[in-house]
Amino acid sequence: MVEDNKKLAVEEVSSIMELLSTRIEVFDFGATTHISLYQSDFTIFEPIPPKILCAANKQGFCAIEKGEMVLDLPNGDTTSKLCLSKVLYSSETSYTLVSIGRLNDKGFSATFSSGRCIICDKSGTQVAEIPRNGKGLYKMVREGNKINVAEEALTLDQLHRRLGHISASAARKLVSDRLVTGLRLEGGDVGEFFCEFCAYGKMTRTPVAKIREGEEAKILGKKFTPMYGDLL
Repeated sequence: MVEDNKKLAVEEVSSIMELLSTRIEVFDFGATTHISLYQSDFTIFEPIPPKILCAANKQGFCAIEKGEMVLDLPNGDTTSKLCLSKVLYSSETSYTLVSIGRLNDKGFSATFSSGRCIICDKSGTQVAEIPRNGKGLYKMVREGNKINVAEEALTLDQLHRRLGHISASAARKLVSDRLVTGLRLEGGDVGEFFCEFCAYGKMTRTPVAKIREGEEAKILGKKFTPMYGDLL
């Protein structure tokens, strides 16, 4: 009876999650196994005795099934498929956790450089390029069949305004040197623009001297000042 109730609860949670189109995948060097809660992504599925696992925050969760799944991963300007085996299924997680260690056991290699995780197969062919987000996680978000690699495309003008009206050359350097993550320049780093706010801020006027120069005023002398309008 308890097992039946547990199975119904799992199926209910799974059905709710299936309605959500968003898929989150995190690539972790410290994880010891692949884990996912997206049941429909599994190509092979089989029950296992309940297995208690411990997350990095010391919180425990239970895996009740395992199988194989195929991920569509960003790879430069295109996408590639990566097959994962022995993936544990748990409805208590909130994303797919990909173990870099497990991939290495299968002959894959991972290189971390310039804010990206480059994954290559046994032959050295690149199969994935995962960006690092602002929190230091190599994370990918999929919305339905569309892959969002957590990068926002901005024009040079938009980036200039977003970063507090910094110079165009400074904005280009931040992106080209990967000093900021999650951003890319739309159409490359070329193009000029006119920012009216910066133009107003740089407007100058003729300086007013602190010491008046010219004919000195005489004591009790007359001073003429032009007046306009009605005098009351």
